[in-house]
Amino acid sequence: MVVGTGNSGVDIAGEAYFFADQAYISVRRGYHFVSNHLFGEPVNVFASKGAQLPFFLKQKLFAGLLRLVNGDLRDYGLPKSDHRIFQTPRSLMPSY
Repeated sequence: MVVGTGNSGVDIAGEAYFFADQAYISVRRGYHFVSNHLFGEPVNVFASKGAQLPFFLKQKLFAGLLRLVNGDLRDYGLPKSDHRIFQTPRSLMPSY
């Protein structure tokens, strides 16, 4: 059981998933989980290759991409996020 979704907590939960019989993560609210890599590239490299778009379009496109890659996180027992991607400190836009 890992409590919280800080970087270390998510990394530990991810490793435990592969090596333990069961792994759980406890969260207080819903978050957007962004992988370190997308389509075989570091997420910041992937993001920097795209066109320079207004923030609201980046937000919509990246949210759709996360939905495609991660699916609905409620299917994994996690709560639905109560905010849009990139609107809290834990879900910042990848640096370019």
